[in-house]
Amino acid sequence: MSTVEMTPPKPVQHWAADDYARKGRFVSKRARPVVDLLAPKRGECILDPGCGDGVLTEVIVAGGADVLGADLGEELLAAAAAKGLKCRGSMAMRCPSKRSSTRSSPIAALHWMRRPELVIAGVARALKPHGCFVGEFGGFGNVAAIATAIRVVSALRGAGDPAKVAPRFFPPVAKSRRLLEGGVYRQIHHARAAPNPTRYRHAGMARDVRPLLLQAIP
Repeated sequence: MSTVEMTPPKPVQHWAADDYARKGRFVSKRARPVVDLLAPKRGECILDPGCGDGVLTEVIVAGGADVLGADLGEELLAAAAAKGLKCRGSMAMRCPSKRSSTRSSPIAALHWMRRPELVIAGVARALKPHGCFVGEFGGFGNVAAIATAIRVVSALRGAGDPAKVAPRFFPPVAKSRRLLEGGVYRQIHHARAAPNPTRYRHAGMARDVRPLLLQAIP
């Protein structure tokens, strides 16, 4: 196993597979354009960090690729394994083996990983020469009003460090490019925001979803 020589942070959130399937399925539905950009082909070996319950991993496998999913959520991994997918419990920056993957595609996952520079560097180490990083995650301003409200209410109620209540990573496009370049990605083909305003079904609250779409070659 190839690893980045730094101690990654421990996970701070428990993911329930059934709950995620009911309430979070919109994530995988909105991420289909990323799979189209990835364009999986038969014979490719693809690493899927933050694979969750494997719904999008299944789509990539259907393209003919050999896919290895990685996630820290035990229930989510069990749900992915129940679909017949290959997956392992691992931090995303711990790559399965050096130079083993043609592509890597963290989809709707990087914003949960509190040391994104480690993830980006770890993925680069796993990619074969001319391999490709294709990712999608929340960008600057993503669900900003909701995240701010959570932090404020938590601080008022003495819930601890507000930065740990909503620890997600939502960078602007320029910072994402710098992170990729710092992680030895030489060619950045795509780095763009794709605002997608939505509304919660019950709360009547606007949710400004601003994903970033990235494609880079180390």
